[in-house]
Amino acid sequence: MASPKRRGRPFWSSLVQKYEQSSDITQKEFAQKYGVRTDTFRSWLYRLRREEASTAGPSAPRFIEVDTSQVDPSPQQVTLELGELRLHLTALPDPGWLAELAALKEASSC
Repeated sequence: MASPKRRGRPFWSSLVQKYEQSSDITQKEFAQKYGVRTDTFRSWLYRLRREEASTAGPSAPRFIEVDTSQVDPSPQQVTLELGELRLHLTALPDPGWLAELAALKEASSC
């Protein structure tokens, strides 16, 4: 029986590049199409992908566009209760104002 043909890195690199550019074909189908063993093809595919990823370095940050057209522009409502006093606010007030209001409420209930 003849020994299997040994192919070098340039062959596998070229073949992997062809596979990466092809679409809707399985690794097994691709290997059969080019007359190579599926497990050997997969081994080279994964090896070359790992090498490429390790030499690529850190990737640059990527940003995605966010569609805000569906966001409700109306403000949220905050309800503040101090005893029987109930305030409905569309934004949080200044903490100093809240402290003064609480002090006035406390003084008026004495």
